[in-house]
Amino acid sequence: MKTVLIAQVPVDVKIDPSFRNITRFISRFPASSREAPPASIRIEIAKRSKRLVEISHQHRKLNIAGPDIDNLSDPFNMIGIAQALFRFVGVHAARRGILLFHASAAFWGKKVFCFGDDGASTAKTLSSVECALTSRHYLADEFCFFDLSSNRVFGYPFVPLHIRPIVKEHLVANHGMRLPPTDFKEGRAGYFQESGKMFRTTPSGKLGALVFVHFGKEKERIRPLHTKEKRAAIARLILAHPLKLFYPQLDRMQFVNTSDSIKKTVYDVRLLSSFTKKLLLADKIDALARNVPAYKFYISSPCQVKKLLSRLST
Repeated sequence: MKTVLIAQVPVDVKIDPSFRNITRFISRFPASSREAPPASIRIEIAKRSKRLVEISHQHRKLNIAGPDIDNLSDPFNMIGIAQALFRFVGVHAARRGILLFHASAAFWGKKVFCFGDDGASTAKTLSSVECALTSRHYLADEFCFFDLSSNRVFGYPFVPLHIRPIVKEHLVANHGMRLPPTDFKEGRAGYFQESGKMFRTTPSGKLGALVFVHFGKEKERIRPLHTKEKRAAIARLILAHPLKLFYPQLDRMQFVNTSDSIKKTVYDVRLLSSFTKKLLLADKIDALARNVPAYKFYISSPCQVKKLLSRLST
């Protein structure tokens, strides 16, 4: 058993001794200090004949299990364990004013831009990589934490980028990129790439804006979100991860079934509302909507992301 800090939350973690790769992965999170309060939540990662992700009734314990899950070169194992870990901790971090965004983030100038999911937007990873191709400065893919008290986004650069096949095809065809060698195997869900091999990485930075990218045939443009629209987008941004923990059928890439889909997730408005109340997030959503700029980018090509970011900077 060891206690680590994830999103400033102390977590007791127990791992099957035979899972050496998972043990090394968990060891990259900072150890909890003696001055920190004792952990009130626990994660157990066990070896069993069947895969499972199971949260306790009181939401204080998370069980992750499977027969072959220590092979972290397999994208289903890597993303499945990272998803379960961050989503579980995110539920508890939210009570401290630290919110888990369903977003990917890169630096543009001195600030961080988070490319998020508003329920209809796409290409979070691709948009963040397009941003970093100019800035050469990356923060995190898929799992970004936001501290309301400091207006800072932070993540864990050692959690790799999830490069789906369509992202790789774009980078090769339009940017002539040769992706660095990787130990992660490539499969139907794509593969992973260490962001530090592609860009300079920094674990935190001031939030510049939230960006929701929408693809279409119209001319590229930026549209600032009005308050009501912004609140709805932010609700989806911070509820997507915990919803998928409690309702795994909403997830595109599923650890338990080792299945992947390109189908978009459709969220029931009533479910979003009930989870906002359950996780006591209404005030935090309102605070974000008041204080953080948010935009929709309408584009027909991923390369236009940089063009629109340049307009925001002028």
